[in-house]
Amino acid sequence: MGRLKKVVRHHLPIQPREMSEQRVTRSTLSPELGASRSNGKKTPKRRRRKPPPPTEDSDVEEIAEESSKIRPKRPRAVMRRRRSPIDAAPKLGTHVLFLFVGPDRIVTTLHTNLLGFSTITALQELYQEGFIVLESHSPESVELYRMWLYTGRLFTSVPDEEETTAEELVLADREWGRLANAYMVGVDLRDEKFANLIVDAMIEKVDGSEFYPTSLATSLYTHMPWGDKMCHLIVDFHVWKGLGTGIEIPHEDAVGPQQFIFEVQRGLKAANGMNSDPRIVEPWRVDRCRYHVHL
Repeated sequence: MGRLKKVVRHHLPIQPREMSEQRVTRSTLSPELGASRSNGKKTPKRRRRKPPPPTEDSDVEEIAEESSKIRPKRPRAVMRRRRSPIDAAPKLGTHVLFLFVGPDRIVTTLHTNLLGFSTITALQELYQEGFIVLESHSPESVELYRMWLYTGRLFTSVPDEEETTAEELVLADREWGRLANAYMVGVDLRDEKFANLIVDAMIEKVDGSEFYPTSLATSLYTHMPWGDKMCHLIVDFHVWKGLGTGIEIPHEDAVGPQQFIFEVQRGLKAANGMNSDPRIVEPWRVDRCRYHVHL
């Protein structure tokens, strides 16, 4: 940072003004001056002191004093744009599908313009007596899919007040179940983009914490076909994140399907201790596309 250079301004001495040029009001006159004027005598001229010659220190102080009087400008408030181009509006259309979800057949709707061709075909195959019925899925899971269609966002994060104890954090994290159920909705409706989004969200959640799901094996292996990519991801979580401890009591996956237990044990044997080496990168960080579905 450079040194501050003193700025010296050379001022010309101020010329004193004559009393004849100064206007004096009657109210400011002293009694003596008033008396002298009434007697016809001239008012003596006042002697004015000459200003001291300018010095370097006085000029610097004067500049500092003047700069201190300058008020900083306040930044203008940035107003959020409330209008958007018409072309940016979502094309919802007017055709709406009515879905009956869950055992109680809760009614929900979807605009067909937001659905892909494969998803519309999958929904048509679910017709029962003229109605589309998703009896094997919960209304919450279908609502997650519906909100993603309309907003492009995934609303699965668990509020802090729902998780109060360490045991609940490890054994019963609600978001793991929400993600797994939403994934099954995406696969059944053949929405590849949504299903892969759930896979990426699951990986993001595991990488952002010390925990991994240890209670999803039974529901996934029961609902999904053999060789499903999410099932493969859950096995790798147990092998590389949990080092095999997730298939032990008290975790729910300890009593999971035999196929799942066998795949975890085979993965631990194939890792050959590399899964405990911090220098080795987890497989989902190397290539997460291996867990994506292609419907």
